[in-house]
This record gives sequence, structure tokens and C-alpha cells, in this order.
Amino acid sequence: MANLYAYAGVPADKVKIAVVVHGKATPSILNDAAYRQHFGKPNPNGALISQLQAAGNEIFICGQALTQQGYAPSDIHAKVKLALSAVTKLADLQAAGYALIP
Repeated sequence: MANLYAYAGVPADKVKIAVVVHGKATPSILNDAAYRQHFGKPNPNGALISQLQAAGNEIFICGQALTQQGYAPSDIHAKVKLALSAVTKLADLQAAGYALIP
């Protein structure tokens, strides 16, 4: 998404993106230690998470999915923020002017 805006000439400081991770994607935001514990290797998404955050994007994880899948808040990547749930975070973001792009 950010690349599309960049290709269109929109300055990065005019684009604000929030990613809300939930469901089957939940393991993608684990820190390396937790990912290694569950999958036997470091999280292959770690660099991408850091790059997205460094570019000004916010990344949230659904607290309900995290708990339901047996992960702890301490298991999430340092650049990812814990949300109460995906549903409430999406509602909050839309109320703040974000558009939902599923």
C-alpha cells in the first residue's frame, strides 16, 4: 500500500497506515524467541515488521487472537502494539479517520 502511494508521488509523511493482525496471521508478529520456540526458527517477518514501523506504520496484534492461540503479550515483536481485539482496534481506527481495506 505504501509503495502505491510512493509510486503516485504522495510524500511518505502524508501517508499513515495501520496494520491490524489477527486470526491465522497471529504467529507472524511473534518475536524471534517465541517464534523459534513454536516453529524451530527465527521469525522470518521480523525485518519486515521493523521496516514497516520505521517507515511510520503502526502494527497492532489482536489480544483475543494472541490469547486464543496460546501466546503471551511478552511473545510479540517489540515493534508491535497489543490491542484489546481486532474488532475494537479497527473500530477505533475508523473513528479516527482510517479507511478499512480488508
